[in-house]
Amino acid sequence: MDRVDILIIGQGPAGLSAAIYAGRAGMKTRILGCDPKVAGDYTIDNYFGFPEPLTGKELIERGVRQAKKFGVGRFLQIAVAVGEGALAARAVIGHVKKVCRATPKQIAGS
Repeated sequence: MDRVDILIIGQGPAGLSAAIYAGRAGMKTRILGCDPKVAGDYTIDNYFGFPEPLTGKELIERGVRQAKKFGVGRFLQIAVAVGEGALAARAVIGHVKKVCRATPKQIAGS
């Protein structure tokens, strides 16, 4: 099983941003979650740092490429529950030092 420093729940812009910063800091980082709603084909024209409109799919693809540059791995699975600390994540990935939820939805047990 894999050993990581941080497991981020949520693969949207917030989760990818957190993963990029953690990866840049040298932490072994993984992201868990399904494709985010923002990954659809609708146009985003109000996202900081992008003066030209882009699709949600393009935004997520750019974030994934940047995260990969820092060694971040992804698991395309739905997180159904997160228990106390990092113990619940072991069933998914192995040993995890820290779990970070980057999604606005409440996850059972968190």
